[in-house]
Amino acid sequence: MQVAPAQLEAILMTHPSVVDCAVVARPHVRLGEVPVVFVVKSGEDLDGLLPFINEQVPRYMRVAEVIEVEEIPHSPTGKVLRRVLAGRLVRDEL
Repeated sequence: MQVAPAQLEAILMTHPSVVDCAVVARPHVRLGEVPVVFVVKSGEDLDGLLPFINEQVPRYMRVAEVIEVEEIPHSPTGKVLRRVLAGRLVRDEL
């Protein structure tokens, strides 16, 4: 099933510790793809973020991992550059 990144991002932005976020898909052997969240935090701990999001979404939308970053890359028009974040996932897996 497809997961709309914007839907997960809208839920994530309601968390008080999240300043900015982006959701990208990571390949998964059994499921095809799973959502991974990149988060810019506001200085607070993100330990409860994964349960926070996963309790609010159906099973097929559950986030596999939360990765803390300094900033979310945006184009000059403000669009999230998901391909940059997806490239980071590939580099990290090598």
